[in-house]
Amino acid sequence: MFNMSIIFKYHNYTSSSGTSQVCRLVFLLSCSIVIDSVSSWFVASQTRIKHAERFMTRVDDATKGVSGVAAAGLHQDELKTLRQALNSACSDQLVQFSLDNDIMTFPSACEKIPGSTGRVLLFEARNMPEEEMENLKLAMSYEIDELIYAQPPLLSQPVIIAIQEHVLSSPKDCQTYLQQLVAQHVQIYELISPFARRAKHDIVTRVPPPTSIVEVDGAMVTSTTGEQFWDTSSILVFDNFVKDDLRKRILQVLNKDGDWDDVNNGPDPTRWVRGGLVDLPDQEQEDNSNACYGLTDDAIDDLCLHHDAFEEFETIVSDTFPDFTVCRLPEAVLGSTVSPLTANAPTNGDSFSYHIDADPYLTPPSPWTDVFGRYPNRQVEKPRFISLLIYLNNEWKGEVWGAPTRFLDVNSDTHYDVLPIPGRCVFMDQDITHTVVAPTKEAGKNPRYSLVWKLILHPKSHKQDMKQLRSDADAQWPAPILLGSAKNIRQS
Repeated sequence: MFNMSIIFKYHNYTSSSGTSQVCRLVFLLSCSIVIDSVSSWFVASQTRIKHAERFMTRVDDATKGVSGVAAAGLHQDELKTLRQALNSACSDQLVQFSLDNDIMTFPSACEKIPGSTGRVLLFEARNMPEEEMENLKLAMSYEIDELIYAQPPLLSQPVIIAIQEHVLSSPKDCQTYLQQLVAQHVQIYELISPFARRAKHDIVTRVPPPTSIVEVDGAMVTSTTGEQFWDTSSILVFDNFVKDDLRKRILQVLNKDGDWDDVNNGPDPTRWVRGGLVDLPDQEQEDNSNACYGLTDDAIDDLCLHHDAFEEFETIVSDTFPDFTVCRLPEAVLGSTVSPLTANAPTNGDSFSYHIDADPYLTPPSPWTDVFGRYPNRQVEKPRFISLLIYLNNEWKGEVWGAPTRFLDVNSDTHYDVLPIPGRCVFMDQDITHTVVAPTKEAGKNPRYSLVWKLILHPKSHKQDMKQLRSDADAQWPAPILLGSAKNIRQS
């Protein structure tokens, strides 16, 4: 700028005095030099800006981050709620977070898995190793659980979080991918594992109709879709469900075919322990001389291995309910402390309390809940939680020795007893309140053996009626006995 001022002054001066062309030439050369100098400064400045931009780009490229790509089964207001919570999870782990309003959105991704909520939120990750993506996914899932358990709840149902390094950009391909993510989640956590079947010709699968059907706990219930329906819990009692030979073989598995004299000495201490019946999450063994006998941990582990007698029995169960995919309760529902198979051996003087086995409306945060959500048992298209009880004693003198399973209709405070007739099987919804009644003094030290399968009946089709257990409308099943509140049928 200093040089330019001198040159212009010199040009004005020389012009006024009428000097020669030489002065103009000097002026032009001077201008050229100055212009070249300014141009060089400008180029240098632009170069510095580009270097700065490249540096900032390298910083951005090295920053960990996740960006929302697609969502299934989520509304915009839910995405807004999730945005703040998930951003908090990312901030805690120093991860940049983006969830824009213009991400791809689709209906629930439940086409492949009937009963699933199909709620998925897909993120694309950058500069994140697989382990860090998994940790972030767990942190996000925790934030979602916090929203669900808030009072009042800020989110109605869980969401499967997926974080991938590269995702598909085509809407059609992305929607298919979200469907596959739900199916993969089911497979990874073994949420649907059908009973293994024996060959048809090995066993007789024709089962007589139930001896009795009892309905309890009548109430109007609201489904997860907001619809109200009349609901009752069911108890199905089958006599002669299995042949006596199969009953004996199952009892041999339970007691390891030992020579212990349980009639005079009570349950075999190598297999049974007082307070050992642990079948609820976070439940601890009872240190109580009046607590019921349950299997030892080793005996439970052995019970869950493959046994021909169990496989044969489970095949009969599957054939009894052909409209459903019958599975053992997966570990992912209630955790490793709750076995899908358990047993008890009550004796005279034992004490018991009422309880339920499980309720899909009350499942804890888990891979199971992420897929199927929380819902009332027996809701349309939702997996139904059922327990199967089989009485195994070689002899039991009915009402003289007692020890029935007692079912309680909570609203009316009335109960229904089912006696432990050898070979009798009882199917009951897991949300029914029930208990064991101790044997009478006349039973002596005789333990009353029963084995429990905790089952889940999965629908085979969308919109399937989960209340209807009969596969054939013409099947000769007895009319149900309506107990207590189940009599108060109201029209929805």
